[in-house]
Amino acid sequence: MPINWKYVIEEAKKVAYDFYREHGIALTLRGIFYTLVEKKVIPNTPSVYRTLSSKLSDARLLGLSLIHISEPTRPLYISYAVFCL
Repeated sequence: MPINWKYVIEEAKKVAYDFYREHGIALTLRGIFYTLVEKKVIPNTPSVYRTLSSKLSDARLLGLSLIHISEPTRPLYISYAVFCL
C-alpha cells in the first residue's frame, strides 16, 4: 500500500508540536521518524526515512511555520526543519 505523505506530514506536525509543548525543545528528524514508526504511520526503512526528510524540507519551502532542529549526532552537521503550530 502506498504511503499517504499528506497524512504523514500532518502526523509529523502533531508529533513535533506535542513534543515541543511537553519538553520545551524541538524533536529531531530521527525522533519524529521513530515516533511515526511506533505509531505505525510509516514503515521503518531507510528509504522512508530519506523520503520523510525530503518531504519535510519541501514543505518548509512552501512557507509553512517551522521550528528549526538539527541532528548533531550525525557525522556532518545536518539541519532539518519540522512543523510547529
